[in-house]
Amino acid sequence: MSIFSVQEEREFSVVVNFSDVCNLSCWHCFNRGVKREVVSEERLEKYKRLGVVWVLVVGREPCLYEQQLFEFCKLCKDKGFLVRVDTNGTFPDVVERLLDFQLIDGLAVDVKIPFCGPFGKGDFERFAKILFSVDFPFREAFERVMWYSVVLTETLRMVSGRKDELKSLRLRTVKYPALTHEDLMGIKECLRRVGLDKYWKVLPFVECPDKL
Repeated sequence: MSIFSVQEEREFSVVVNFSDVCNLSCWHCFNRGVKREVVSEERLEKYKRLGVVWVLVVGREPCLYEQQLFEFCKLCKDKGFLVRVDTNGTFPDVVERLLDFQLIDGLAVDVKIPFCGPFGKGDFERFAKILFSVDFPFREAFERVMWYSVVLTETLRMVSGRKDELKSLRLRTVKYPALTHEDLMGIKECLRRVGLDKYWKVLPFVECPDKL
């Protein structure tokens, strides 16, 4: 079920759990187990009558449903809503097309780990476990962390060059227990290099219900 709330945009918003799957498997993900919602045109019209301004498209990873995401965002825009998509940042082409077609007004990107190096001993294994909840051997951990770093950097560089097209831009890192203070400072430095550090916020870690 969608829920009403007053979000950081400081205007009434509705949250739509658009996706129940993800290409990552972060242990601390609070969207594990969410049911994918299908929001009808009639329901959107009801939200409009109730004074909702923003539709926040969240879930595990909305960009995995690319065509449906485009169609839903267009429907929301046609109804007069502002639209924000929340993503893990690993689909730069999808985010770019959302901007190209003016389908979003806001973007929230979860930055999980430092993505620009330098990486120290044990970092690849530790960071891969944060991203995928699995203890990988070094080679596989290296490949997965480097893949994440490359695609996230591509997304953030593109967004940095187009940030003026957005009314809302938020970069977030959950203070997962495996992340050190040095890791957080590393994330901040990586974001500084792409000109986005001022949009970054650290969120507290909350134990996932299915882990309690």
